[in-house]
Amino acid sequence: MSNHFTINYKGNKTDILSKIRMSIGKGLVSGNELGGSFRGYRLAGEFEGSYTIAGNRITINISKKPFLVSYNRIKRGFEKALRNKL
Repeated sequence: MSNHFTINYKGNKTDILSKIRMSIGKGLVSGNELGGSFRGYRLAGEFEGSYTIAGNRITINISKKPFLVSYNRIKRGFEKALRNKL
């Protein structure tokens, strides 16, 4: 099952990409300021997906997530990471 969501952000694309990398933690982010993919690990398990950046919006597609973690929780995690200062 796959799910996606879009988040509006303030700031430049380089900062947003850095925040995505930080939110993934010990995972892998490949891509650039237009789009890419990621794979991350948390205590609950592995998650992966892709992202696209257009204007001041980032769309995140989650293609794999831990069974016990909701899509809403993942979305809140990304929103929190994008609000944090570098």
